[in-house]
Amino acid sequence: MPKPYLIVMCSPDRDRFTTRRAMGSIKATDLSKAEFWLIDNNYNTGFSHPVVMNRALEVAAKRGQSVIFLDDDIEITTYDWIDQLESATQATGADIASCRHVWDNGETNHEGYWIDQSGMVAPIIGAQHHYAPNHAGAAYVPSLCSALMLVHNPKHYHFDTGYLKYQQDLDICLQAWERDRPVICLLDLKIMHHAGSTGERHENFVQRLQADSVFFANKWRHLLPTLMDRPELSHLRDYQPGSNYWRNLYRKASLLKSVDREAAQAVFADIARNCFDESMRSGANYHLYTLTEDLSALSSCLALNPCHRAAREILREKTPNSTADHKACTHGFDCAHCQLGSR
Repeated sequence: MPKPYLIVMCSPDRDRFTTRRAMGSIKATDLSKAEFWLIDNNYNTGFSHPVVMNRALEVAAKRGQSVIFLDDDIEITTYDWIDQLESATQATGADIASCRHVWDNGETNHEGYWIDQSGMVAPIIGAQHHYAPNHAGAAYVPSLCSALMLVHNPKHYHFDTGYLKYQQDLDICLQAWERDRPVICLLDLKIMHHAGSTGERHENFVQRLQADSVFFANKWRHLLPTLMDRPELSHLRDYQPGSNYWRNLYRKASLLKSVDREAAQAVFADIARNCFDESMRSGANYHLYTLTEDLSALSSCLALNPCHRAAREILREKTPNSTADHKACTHGFDCAHCQLGSR
């Protein structure tokens, strides 16, 4: 019997550093439910990413499998990532799912993609999401990036070969919404996505992206005007690209500390409790300590960001028996050095 999941990654060179890094991170996770295909996308000049992805969907459909597509410039640092995706899709009924993408310094790359009525697309970063009723970490989003994309029921989906290079992953998400099947992004699961290592370096990048964007907008002009009217997506109807709700709230709370300490405490508590960005949650806990002198807030701060020097030094001073040894770190928050260094 085939395993439940087929993982597919395309790469122009399996020996280049980014590909070997991606494969190494995948092999260090639980693959008991999956088989892994690495496909050479440089074997001839007529290679088409959508065509190869469609072949994977066809094979998986015949075998009764689901497909997980991965780019070769990612790193997976969560051992049970497949189980987490599986649990979320079972709880939400989603056919297509992904997770939060971050840079190697921990900053959010995106948590899905926003689409307006004209077909303009932008990464979602720091939105105040509407979560699925049965899964607190799964947010409904209009579309996703195929750097990591799980597709259930592959017989119902296809990648449109009319695209030159881009937007076919957004397209398949709209296929799901058109079938009234939700698309979700797990905000409590993340991968590192070193985006831009290949596509953006192509000499015709801008022209191909523009052509695919026009093709996408024309194809889905019948759906886009009402897409955000769906209850699951209504929270993103007024989303402004580039506006980070949680970062703005953090700045507001920082200002409130000098004006209304109780109000500041309430806002920082909200961020510490509900924000998905570990860096901001860590900082919010540190602010809560400065407002309340509650040492448990310092412990929470360090648990989220082991590189927070001030929290570590205060905790060592206040609790002599603490194991919070000083850590001299010159790297950014939650970066690959912390995530992957133990390997």
